Amino acid sequence: MQKERLTAQGIPVELAEFSIPHVRENDLISFRGLEVYVPRAFKATTMMVGNKESDIALCSGWTDPWQVVSRENIENFSIAAPLRTPMGINVLLWNLAKNPQIRHLAFWAGSGLDATKEGMVARGYLESLWTNGLDANGKIRGTEFKLLPELVKKGGIEVIKKIISSVSLYNWSGAGEKDLAKLSVSLEKQVPYMEPHRFPEFRIEIPETFPSEETSILVREEHLFDGWASFLEKIVKYGRPTALETGGAQVKELEFARVVIEAEDVNNFHLPPWIEGIAELKISKESLDWYFQNRILPQPYMKEIYPEVWKFIRGPKDPTYLYSELMFAFPRSEKLDRAVFWVLQDQGLKAVDRLLRENYEIADDKLQIAEKVLADDGLDDPSKVEVLLELFVPPVNQVAKLIERLRTKPDDADKTLVLWDQSTHGTRDRSRPCLVYVALLAREGKLDMETIWRSHDIAKGWPENLYGMLRLQRWLADQTGFKTGHLIASSQSAHIYLNDLSWATELLKRRAELVRPSKVFRVDKESDPRGNVVITVDGKQIVFILQDPKNSTPLLQLKGTYKDIFAQLKSLDLLSKADHMIDIGSELQKAEISRLTGLPYIQDKPIDFKKLVYKG
Repeated sequence: MQKERLTAQGIPVELAEFSIPHVRENDLISFRGLEVYVPRAFKATTMMVGNKESDIALCSGWTDPWQVVSRENIENFSIAAPLRTPMGINVLLWNLAKNPQIRHLAFWAGSGLDATKEGMVARGYLESLWTNGLDANGKIRGTEFKLLPELVKKGGIEVIKKIISSVSLYNWSGAGEKDLAKLSVSLEKQVPYMEPHRFPEFRIEIPETFPSEETSILVREEHLFDGWASFLEKIVKYGRPTALETGGAQVKELEFARVVIEAEDVNNFHLPPWIEGIAELKISKESLDWYFQNRILPQPYMKEIYPEVWKFIRGPKDPTYLYSELMFAFPRSEKLDRAVFWVLQDQGLKAVDRLLRENYEIADDKLQIAEKVLADDGLDDPSKVEVLLELFVPPVNQVAKLIERLRTKPDDADKTLVLWDQSTHGTRDRSRPCLVYVALLAREGKLDMETIWRSHDIAKGWPENLYGMLRLQRWLADQTGFKTGHLIASSQSAHIYLNDLSWATELLKRRAELVRPSKVFRVDKESDPRGNVVITVDGKQIVFILQDPKNSTPLLQLKGTYKDIFAQLKSLDLLSKADHMIDIGSELQKAEISRLTGLPYIQDKPIDFKKLVYKG
């Protein structure tokens, strides 16, 4: 059997003259007597034009049309094109409106992809359009798909309604070439149903929300404010609009997002110049330090209510929760305080003393203080009870216990601070802590810390919150003899309020103008933490070696063609940085050219095509 001759694009040679040229200057072209719209930006590149007089168009599903039609029947169709995604419905309608002599649309589906869930989406939307029509906003009824605005505005919906009512849609799934031939000769030709209509050409418009993985997006940066800016940019670009919490405030939100700050030196901390001048963003080094001293550390609230007895006392204007209190003085149950004061009122001070001694044990030095309190004639009974409660049932200093564990059992994975009280915070709709959990690990002389935030205002709250945590991490490291490691912020609901979007966008624009990306690769700062790659060409195969980034020890070797190595890289998940993957992809492509041509390949150097010798 003679092998089928194909063009460079894989088109049978005898059908090449019917296929829209891949290389062209315009998207709207006249081809074989028909004016057709084939927008390259929408990957509409595989259209064929047969006979301009035909009133039948063919959709070939996920299959290239030249695999469905033949030289014998191509001229029975006016246009033949695939419909792989819902976006293609826009292209289809544009061409039907421009060519109203087309009265019949046959949908052929015969490939394996056509039978998959993803492969059936576009066909299902197309059938819904013909069955259910459009709503007033251009959305196909029964679906979530909306046509492009160029088709909908300025009376476009009425034109589309005319197309749907005048063009017959046929499901020709599984039909062979003979069946297609029967279709083309069995339909009665009719005159055009309207004058040709030309919709505006499609434009690429930046959407309010780009598609994304939607959850667990990761940001890694060296410095705190670079991490914040990258996080802001992710939410502006990928955050989904939603109503937040009970009040229903509108936000853009990322779910369960994570930021890793890798190397911030809090002792030499400075604010970047691009945050200056934003009226809505009142951040200064002084305000950040104030936040740490007054919202994270407990000292401003610790009052000596009796010699050697301290109590955490919040001011009258303080919020209903303070991170410093939840970490350094986690409150005892309010029910206990009410019960103890009820016993005082009903049975007197001796009954309170007996109740506390029978249920709580305290150290001898505190017991001696309790005796002094009971004998102190300068205190009334309610004041004595207040001091006794602090002695017998003090609030929990989680940080002190954590420091003790870091000093005595640094390797154990039990270094946690829990800031959420289910019995209290779980019953409220308001005034609940956003920071709910802090975890630390001491590894290789460094103290890594993760913070988990239930609800997180990234535009205005994140800088203060994470600076406070950065300072706390440094404070804990100093107390226990460790160096600071990574700081991780995991935000269950990372959001920007819609009324903050304009200034946040302006801030990101200013940063982009002031901080130009470096075109020089910085080994110490930009290397992939998973390894370096060495690529060579050995005869007819590419050799890919992964090295340890710290000492260049070879870790893994792969051999084969470009596709062989690419498939292995995809399954092994060896690299982590997107820029590294792009670079390695380009190097592998160069290596493949070298493998096929015999030209010398040197990693990170251009191929010298002048050395290519043509052998005719």
